[in-house]
Amino acid sequence: MQWYIDEHVALIMEERNGHSDDWVIRQHRRRLTQWLRDHNIPLRESEDSTTISRLAKGPSRQVTSWNAYDSNGYSYYTHTKDSKSVNQNNNVRVEALDGLGRKVPFFGIIEDIWELDYGRNLKVALF
Repeated sequence: MQWYIDEHVALIMEERNGHSDDWVIRQHRRRLTQWLRDHNIPLRESEDSTTISRLAKGPSRQVTSWNAYDSNGYSYYTHTKDSKSVNQNNNVRVEALDGLGRKVPFFGIIEDIWELDYGRNLKVALF
């Protein structure tokens, strides 16, 4: 994926015309998905390129909602479901990007768990 990101940022840098680094980051975020769609990444060239191509095309319109979800050997629960248990596992901490593209810790309580289906066994859980 890094190769595609670098190529896209380079294209935006050519359009920069005196704009700030913040402008470049905003344009990159706003336009990357459409650029990947238009780029027509060949399927089956590699597993990574197939995954990137499917992600760029977007998920199906049907979203599955869960009260509990197992991922990487851990079970996660929505706050509503977990409130009925003695042990709690509805909090998350992840490294996220702020508005300037810097990594910052994010803490939250799981209110909903959605699963997006990108086809052919590619599913992404959103907490």
